Amino acid sequence: MPTFRGLLARFKTSRQNTLAIFLAVSLAVVYFWHLGTLTNGLSPAEARTRDLSHSLHLLYKNPLNAPHNILLYGLQRMDHNGAFAIRSVSVIFALIFIVCFYRIARSWFGTFIGSLGTILFAATPLLILVGRSATADIMYLTPLAVMAVYFWLSRTKGLSKIAYLCLIFVCALALYTPGVVWLLVAGAIAIRSNIRKMVKISSAWINILGFLIFFATLTPLVLAFINQPSLLKSWALLPGHLPKIVAGLQSIGWMILAVFWQSNNHSNFQISKLPLLNLADIILLVFGLYAFWSRARNKVYGLLAVVVIGAIGAGLNDRFSLLLFVLPVAIMLATAGLRYLYMEWQGVFPLNPLPRTLAILLMCAIVAIGVVFGVRCSLIAWPHTVATRDVYVLK
Repeated sequence: MPTFRGLLARFKTSRQNTLAIFLAVSLAVVYFWHLGTLTNGLSPAEARTRDLSHSLHLLYKNPLNAPHNILLYGLQRMDHNGAFAIRSVSVIFALIFIVCFYRIARSWFGTFIGSLGTILFAATPLLILVGRSATADIMYLTPLAVMAVYFWLSRTKGLSKIAYLCLIFVCALALYTPGVVWLLVAGAIAIRSNIRKMVKISSAWINILGFLIFFATLTPLVLAFINQPSLLKSWALLPGHLPKIVAGLQSIGWMILAVFWQSNNHSNFQISKLPLLNLADIILLVFGLYAFWSRARNKVYGLLAVVVIGAIGAGLNDRFSLLLFVLPVAIMLATAGLRYLYMEWQGVFPLNPLPRTLAILLMCAIVAIGVVFGVRCSLIAWPHTVATRDVYVLK
């Protein structure tokens, strides 16, 4: 006969599984709802991505964003050229990156707070709109996959050979995304001691196999650079013509302001000039930044480095979608803000379950407001704006 503790453990497991299924279904509904019919047609950028993925020869000539475009090529080979089919590739990657964000947030903040932060992340208008687009812009979130695999590797006992080789492979795939090289270089410098340790304790044949995997995965990209050196600029997110210093600094400054105030120009993934974050996200971010600064200051420098790199890339290229580099950091800080407020509240009322329940309800209410705002902006307001109707007209 099962004990009370056993029954309680089963109940908690069942409740967590039920919640996970509910959230997964909700995400699928949000990201697949009217995916092919929400707009009257494709945007020029979507049509261009579809055309560049029409044949293996074109992919060989321009392998940037290859993980995304190869799937797009496969669908077109099976005569799935409709808006729903080609946009579903970005949806798949968006859901993968959301899971990666959850794995990282759960490692830092626990299951409950990590889940709330992941919901905030998934409901961000920019992520929803880019994730439902046939362009390859969703691949700017590839660093999340690298970080999630690194967390998996660093939290296993000993050194998992599978996780080690998987990290090498994911890093190589990530390098196909323009601009990611700068984040990987910055990350490698930050964890250089851990990298040396992993290489040192791995056997020689594992290191050799990892090198072969890395080299073989990057071979198409290297060959494309040799045949078309001009691709290097796009890969490094360098504009064709560098702006003057003052103009470049102004553009970068506007991209920083676009995170929390407003952008300078309208983007296809915006309503008017609305910022990346809503008011609730910004308030939570401030608390999270304070929590990190007071308790884990070394991590603040790394997070701010990602923000700087993302803002510079977005500013120099004048592309709002490049703020996807900044989005995970911003929402991770907002998640830290949620945890900080919860811990402070629990510290005031450590033994009373009623205030704890009230705190949980308030946090859920804040997240629910963010979800409603993000979904309404992305799926109701955005497709009915004049700018969206004028751009999404191609077949």
